Amino acid sequence: FFFLMIRRPPRSTQSRSSAASDVYKRQVYNREGDSEIEVVLKGVVRAEKLKDPTFYLYEILRRVKPEEMKTLYGIESWDDEEHFLSQVAEKQGKLLKGGEPDISTVAKMVIHDWQRGRIPYFTLPPNEKETTNEESKEDNKAEN
Repeated sequence: FFFLMIRRPPRSTQSRSSAASDVYKRQVYNREGDSEIEVVLKGVVRAEKLKDPTFYLYEILRRVKPEEMKTLYGIESWDDEEHFLSQVAEKQGKLLKGGEPDISTVAKMVIHDWQRGRIPYFTLPPNEKETTNEESKEDNKAEN
């Protein structure tokens, strides 16, 4: 199953359509094997379109080092996703009437930051020694 993702060209491109911007707009995404969370975190679905953006925060907070989130959002510590979002809301002034934190808006902001690369995250490549040892074991079994 494939999903066609249409994106706007970067603002630096000319306003008139060109072949390069047309290609940029039409990117095909293979959804096979990805969970709903993976689809959102890869940026296929815009954060503004999510019905319950707080659902995806657990995965972001699980993947990113706490130090990075503390530095980016200016928060010392948090207990869970809701506590994190309420602190960010207070810090950035995203409050509803009565001083209640606007959790949904802040969750969308954090997901948007993730999708646009503002939140630093990376994974290490697989260890080459482990791969080499596994491959050599398989090769020895195949020879015998």
